[in-house]
Amino acid sequence: MIIRDYNQADEKAWIYCRVASFLDCSYYNDVKTKKDIYEHPSICLVAEDDNHIIGFIDVEIDSDDLTATMVKEVQLFGILAYFPNIEIKKSLSNYGYR
Repeated sequence: MIIRDYNQADEKAWIYCRVASFLDCSYYNDVKTKKDIYEHPSICLVAEDDNHIIGFIDVEIDSDDLTATMVKEVQLFGILAYFPNIEIKKSLSNYGYR
């Protein structure tokens, strides 16, 4: 498995991975047809195994969406970061990928 920067060619695999990750949780109906584009600086990484996207993380830095009550909020060195997307394919979560 490798962790690398997301690129536009990954979009279809990213969407598939996101949908598959949400099937067994309360977000099952939060379907997207395009990957989010962030207004603020962001870090978008994918986990790739055998040429397949198996997970991803998106981090938006200093987002306007941040509130004091958000669960996925982190303050580091005075900078706020929001993790709008962080998933791994559920079928792989018991194989040491999590």
